Amino acid sequence: MDKLLDEPDWLTVLRIFWEENIGFEYSPDLEWEEHVPEHPDLEGIDAAEHAQNLLRSGHLGVEELDLRYNSSAPIDYLDIVRVSDKGLQAIRDRETLEIQAKFEREQSIKSNKVNSAIGYLTIGLLIVTLSDMVLATNLTWIPTQAILFVTLLLVLGLIYKISKSGLLDTY
Repeated sequence: MDKLLDEPDWLTVLRIFWEENIGFEYSPDLEWEEHVPEHPDLEGIDAAEHAQNLLRSGHLGVEELDLRYNSSAPIDYLDIVRVSDKGLQAIRDRETLEIQAKFEREQSIKSNKVNSAIGYLTIGLLIVTLSDMVLATNLTWIPTQAILFVTLLLVLGLIYKISKSGLLDTY
């Protein structure tokens, strides 16, 4: 997915934990650096610190894994750290925001193209209307060149005004 929005560091760490399906044994004196994966998105981020904060905030959770039915396991239960429901919701909210931002950007581009087309059509209609008016007018007291000059000035002025408004910009 295109990343149109800046992702906060804590959310990047959470997303990597989710994408890599990371889960590991929990202990109170946990060495977080051992469990944070090497990932290009985590360069320059203190992922271990963010992971600790994510556990405190509830975005990572400690789950009790039932091992009673695993005959090869020496213990019945194991506490593991995984992305919690709250963390998963934060990731989904971010993905939704990304999709919405992409959609809005595409809509804005389409809207700007429509506005440009309307601007060009308006200019074309003005030129045709003013030219028709000049040619249909048979005034003897105003020279034809003066009417053409004023018509041209008006059309150029309108073109300038429309282009300054941004309607003729292409994106």
